[in-house]
Amino acid sequence: MATARVTSKGQITVPKAIREKLGVEPGDVLEFIDNGRRLEVRAVKRRSLREFRGVFRVPQAIPFEQERARAWAAQTGRLRQGVPKRRG
Repeated sequence: MATARVTSKGQITVPKAIREKLGVEPGDVLEFIDNGRRLEVRAVKRRSLREFRGVFRVPQAIPFEQERARAWAAQTGRLRQGVPKRRG
């Protein structure tokens, strides 16, 4: 049986044998579950960003020249139509 002392800040050090059994590493999170009869401790494992590779689609960037040409065409079209420029 392992024991731990609670500090004045409410912190504890999880004994090495328990950390090894749970597979806990620095930065991992422990979840405390009170089911009425007993208190359970579970390790909540962090997931690596590599696990999410390919899950999210990244929109293709619009090339600067293409965007500049589109903005220029829109602006010159407004000027030809007599629409005043917006002031911002």
